[in-house]
Amino acid sequence: MWIIVYHDFPTHYKVGRHNSATFVKELEQLGFQYLYRNIHIRYCDNLEKYDVYKKRVMNIKFEKSDVCILYVTDIQFEKIYHYHKRRKSKIIEIGKPLLIEFF
Repeated sequence: MWIIVYHDFPTHYKVGRHNSATFVKELEQLGFQYLYRNIHIRYCDNLEKYDVYKKRVMNIKFEKSDVCILYVTDIQFEKIYHYHKRRKSKIIEIGKPLLIEFF
């Protein structure tokens, strides 16, 4: 299963931009990968790990910020299509996690 974290910080002021950058660095230290703009993802084996990472993400939450955490199964994640209008010829399909292929 995959954990998807959406976040939104008020970036009109320097403090908000700093909080946003700090939040992203903390997510990267937890093993999350950048997917698109304010969306980061991480692969988990089971619901227990999801609960652990959910608590860790909620511990780094700042005031005046919106954070949404959800999880999807591998089958649901395989069906995600990421399409860029600027690149008409390419449709990027996000397939099965690479971590499973290494084991």
